[in-house]
Amino acid sequence: MLIRPDNHVAWRALSGDDQPEQTLTAALETILGRA
Repeated sequence: MLIRPDNHVAWRALSGDDQPEQTLTAALETILGRA
């Protein structure tokens, strides 16, 4: 996954990434400054 400065999230296939919901949640927290 890639997060650009304008907060556009581009998904990239990651081997072994079997928790897309957790990854998405972490990304949203990062974007919202809650990481």
